[in-house]
Amino acid sequence: DQAIYPGLFLVCAWLVIEVVRRQSLWLAFLLGLGLYLLTFFAFTFLPLFTFAGLFLLVDYWLHRRERRLLWQIWFGLAFLAGTLSAYLTLLGLFNYDFFTRFSMTVAINHAFDFYTRVGLQPPSGPESLSTRVPQALQAAWINNLDFASTVGFAIYILFVAQAIRLLVRFVRGDRQPADGVLLSLLLNLIVLNAAGTAQGEVGRLWMFWVPVVVLLAAKELKPWVARDRRVLLGVLAVQVIMVFLTHYFQDLKM
Repeated sequence: DQAIYPGLFLVCAWLVIEVVRRQSLWLAFLLGLGLYLLTFFAFTFLPLFTFAGLFLLVDYWLHRRERRLLWQIWFGLAFLAGTLSAYLTLLGLFNYDFFTRFSMTVAINHAFDFYTRVGLQPPSGPESLSTRVPQALQAAWINNLDFASTVGFAIYILFVAQAIRLLVRFVRGDRQPADGVLLSLLLNLIVLNAAGTAQGEVGRLWMFWVPVVVLLAAKELKPWVARDRRVLLGVLAVQVIMVFLTHYFQDLKM
């Protein structure tokens, strides 16, 4: 997880950005095909699909005066066509049905995370919206605490600060060159939280998001370091202390 997925996720996110900016229908088709093949090996890469959709919308909004809406629709359809082609190919050759596998995986993980793990009996039927919404909110709280302790609270606080600045800049229309990419990544993380598919253990499950969090944290830290480089040493010291505290207090007996 920690050696391959974060770097591979960043490479694939870069490919999404390049393909969207090139506006090539053939590349969009190949992108959809390639991303689907990645999900065959790990569901970890599913957020790349939502990132592709979000970045297509954000990038179009930023360049709406130069681009035609109809072409963006064709671009999205080409991406979906590539995904569908890969789905049908794996279904026909290997009898691999993504939707069946994914729904079973989500059902098993959901029952364990929200019921078995906390000593409750899983329901026999579908859950109501009034049940799922509190679950998603509780999961978002627990998961972000878990994730913050994994990446380090200092880095996570910097990430949150820059995320707020990013949203404010977009609302005011005072955007920086990289803000379209960063906003799409941030919205993607928000969508992942809203889905509420997991509760706990996101230090591993969300490992691929660590580089994204660090990018935003570094952007927040940069002007502070420009004024006083000792700030960076302070952040690193807090991170080291966090590592020692984690190893001291975390129960690693399994």
